[in-house]
Amino acid sequence: MAMQSQLWSLSALAMELQTDRRTLAKRLETLPPAEEKKTDKRTNKLWRMSDVVEHLESPKSENGKSYDKNAEEARLKHHQANNEAMKEAEAAGRLLPVEEVIQLGKAMVYAAKNKLLRIPDRVRQHTPDIEPEIINVIEQAVQEALEELGRDGIPSQFKERISKYRSELDSGEEDEAGE
Repeated sequence: MAMQSQLWSLSALAMELQTDRRTLAKRLETLPPAEEKKTDKRTNKLWRMSDVVEHLESPKSENGKSYDKNAEEARLKHHQANNEAMKEAEAAGRLLPVEEVIQLGKAMVYAAKNKLLRIPDRVRQHTPDIEPEIINVIEQAVQEALEELGRDGIPSQFKERISKYRSELDSGEEDEAGE
């Protein structure tokens, strides 16, 4: 006679698996029973041992969902390939670290600021008989231009993105939306 798989109650499973019944019940919440028997007051749920063992041994995420090993391996390979591509792009000079870009931007703004501040003096040198009112207008225009550039020359929309990027780097998080 061929052997058939047996159905197990929660208590029998807990005893056989040497696990607390309440702990096992919690872990089996996401596994539908193979059979449910209704009595007068309660419903007895029965599981196959093979289903329970497979369910308990499959890796779980923090939210209790089972991982798909193939999908996780594909995701890992995808990110590894992206990392290698970024390293190659950086080595070839096609990709710069954000800090270098920020420093370069600040240096360019500083150079532009210095050149703008020299405009009134250069106008005086080239036209010594220029009226002081015109020089004042030029100085005021230069000051307004500098104020528009801001303290470090990074436009506000980029400051927010850079700030978010830095906080993600500091916390070690990645933007999951891009995955």
